[in-house]
Amino acid sequence: MQLHRPTIEKILEEQQVHQDIICVALIESGFDLKARSYAKAVGPWQFIAGTARIYGLRVDWWYDERRDIVASTYAASNYLKDLYGLWNDWLLALAAYNCGEYRVARAMARQKTQDFWSLDLPKQTERYVPKFLASLYIVRDPAKYGFTIPDVEPVAFDEVPVKDATDLKVIADFSSTTADYLADLNPAILRWCTPPEMEVAVKVPVGTAEQCSSRLAAIPPENRVTWRKHQVKSGETLSQIADRYHTEVSTLKTLNRIKNAHTIRAGSTLIVPMQGANAEVASSKPQYREKRRTVSKETLEQYAKRFEPPSNFKRVSYVVKKNDTLGEIAEAHRTSVKKVREWNNLSYRAYIHPGQELTIFVPESFDPPIVTAAAKPNAAASSGTKQKYTVKKGDTLYSISKKFDVAVDDLVAWNGKSKKSVIYPGDVLVVRTKPSK
Repeated sequence: MQLHRPTIEKILEEQQVHQDIICVALIESGFDLKARSYAKAVGPWQFIAGTARIYGLRVDWWYDERRDIVASTYAASNYLKDLYGLWNDWLLALAAYNCGEYRVARAMARQKTQDFWSLDLPKQTERYVPKFLASLYIVRDPAKYGFTIPDVEPVAFDEVPVKDATDLKVIADFSSTTADYLADLNPAILRWCTPPEMEVAVKVPVGTAEQCSSRLAAIPPENRVTWRKHQVKSGETLSQIADRYHTEVSTLKTLNRIKNAHTIRAGSTLIVPMQGANAEVASSKPQYREKRRTVSKETLEQYAKRFEPPSNFKRVSYVVKKNDTLGEIAEAHRTSVKKVREWNNLSYRAYIHPGQELTIFVPESFDPPIVTAAAKPNAAASSGTKQKYTVKKGDTLYSISKKFDVAVDDLVAWNGKSKKSVIYPGDVLVVRTKPSK
């Protein structure tokens, strides 16, 4: 944490975001600039590619600014400010940072509350906010909780604006350091050179920016080596590609780790060196682009209204049993599978499992039936006096079975139903009363 803390805190202060937000990066990645999650979120602030691009970060084959401590912190501070602006509540903003503002808005509409602690959110999110608060208390007073923050030298750097592809070895030599150290200082650079046809701020050791910039600008175009990405076309050979870019087949094989020159495939990507490219270096420091999310609070509220339960409905909980299906559960509660999925944040690929608790909204006057797995009919219960019973409002298979002192299994067997079947007022059921002794 101490390695990047001064850099992050300086940006948060500049962006007028509370310094405590640094704990988001702590719990997201432990300040690992190269962190990558199972959901393909990358960098210290764990941006997915889509959100990163919305907030102005470059994410491509050459360059991934999610791994840049400066650019990603600007993006994260803007994103968190936007989330806070939706509800003026930091707990909701943090929850939305973890699972998305639309999911939080759905939960708020479904449960008619803006209290984070009352919302039914994904388990990961429900744990995320307390985890943030716990880390916040520890960071504020580590000794109180038995922690010792190591005394390390923070990472410091200057920045050199570099336009067009330039080998990191060249930049390292001009800034009196090694290519390996420069690569560690610039994890956003994914290849061994800066991106072509793009200006980036390359981090160099403190005090070396001026000499590096002037030496880069002085490189003669004919001596400057840059790199390009080439997509192999159908029928193209390595020899043809080498001729096109005025290089050697052996160079292409080395750069692209090709063992057999005859194995390149159409559609694959090769790195090729080029000479004489534009050696211009920008004279001013590049500005971090600021793009912002366009969704407004009004748009989010309009979206969330689709998930609000109708008026005069009540919330009930249903615990999934063995062999239950969403279709049968929805039918038993006189609703649709789509609504059950929306109320419980279930994707169309999600499965339900025994013991899982589902939230369902039913009319105030509706008495939810008992839904269990279908039972085998009891053949021994076929004797007795047969009579008909008209279902009344509020009746369930269970209440009718109790009324006539018969088993639910027998009642459903007599009527060709299952325990999952739904009965309605006006339905006529066959009931066999026990024979007198």
